[in-house]
Amino acid sequence: MSSNQLKQIRKDKGWSQERLAFELGITTSLVQKIEQGKRPITEQTRQRIKKIEN
Repeated sequence: MSSNQLKQIRKDKGWSQERLAFELGITTSLVQKIEQGKRPITEQTRQRIKKIEN
């Protein structure tokens, strides 16, 4: 999963970065860094993303 895919999932759900961070159990700052490509997506976060996709 790429940072662009994460951003698209967030937009498709109509969520803010703050809401996505809450749903994933991470900070808003980390969501911003992931979406900007400055931080990788951890395996734990990938699993959480898969859960919210459905």
